[in-house]
Amino acid sequence: MIRLIVILLNFSVAWAASEPLKTLAEVRALSTEEAAKGLPVLIEGIAIITASDIADIVIHDGTAGCHVAALPGQNREKAQPGSRVRVKGVTQPISFFPSIEGAEITWLSPGELPEPRKVSLADLFSRSVDSEWVEVEAVVVATETESTDRNLMIEVAGKTFKAYVPNRPGADKLAAAVMQKKVRLRGIVGSLFNENRQLTGRHFLIPSFDQIILSAPALSEPYPVPRFIRGLLQNDQGPDELVKLNGVITSSGIGGFHMRDASGSTFVRAAQAEVYPPGSEVEAMGFATPAPFRPIFRATQVKLLGRSELPAPVDFDPEKENHWSSLQHE
Repeated sequence: MIRLIVILLNFSVAWAASEPLKTLAEVRALSTEEAAKGLPVLIEGIAIITASDIADIVIHDGTAGCHVAALPGQNREKAQPGSRVRVKGVTQPISFFPSIEGAEITWLSPGELPEPRKVSLADLFSRSVDSEWVEVEAVVVATETESTDRNLMIEVAGKTFKAYVPNRPGADKLAAAVMQKKVRLRGIVGSLFNENRQLTGRHFLIPSFDQIILSAPALSEPYPVPRFIRGLLQNDQGPDELVKLNGVITSSGIGGFHMRDASGSTFVRAAQAEVYPPGSEVEAMGFATPAPFRPIFRATQVKLLGRSELPAPVDFDPEKENHWSSLQHE
């Protein structure tokens, strides 16, 4: 309540003292000290994010993106991604870049989301990409529900990020449909930072599951190719080849399970939420991906074939040279 009163006082004083900023590029260009003065802002733009645990709305006006915290009681009936809005508020150094606080939001008209900026892994850590509306090639590797948002774990060129999508009926099915698959992900890039306002990481805010678009893989074969685990990603196979593995699960947990066949073992990231108990005989289809020591397997489908005895464990000699590397996932 005290913070709200302070914002309202700043709002009144700021609007009486100076002309408002008219673009988000001007807001982003402010220093922390300037933003803390509560400078007035009057901007029209497109709402990209309209509901999230960690953002009230995020707007883009063609010059930049910005987090907007609305005053309580704002009319949200017309709040849809793509809506054109007018925002009247004051600047504050709340986010990594200055944000707009105590905002009066007027929902002007429905609309469509703009074309996103296509970015690479290297782009994701440039200062200009904060709060930007982007598209990135990614693989969805895990999911969990976090309050009103669906928390996805994604990999971009092998680096892991969190992506938040508003929950909705059927979200479990929608998440399973993209799990362990290549996608074009469209969202707002958010910043993680410490008490010194130093960048520590990035995450994504996704308007809806409609903005997670499957990328058709360039398969080398029309049907999954049967392989042994020890033969994954040798020089006759690329990471876009659809592969089928058969084996026995030796341990399982959150995010997947370890599976062994006659040639070796690997970790399988499973699309399904079910936990397969040790001793399950399974057929897994999906894609091998490089990892330390040996490839892991991103399963798009797992079929339970039956039950089996656990295979005999491999003898472990900690004094044997390079033994640990040879036993990874065994």
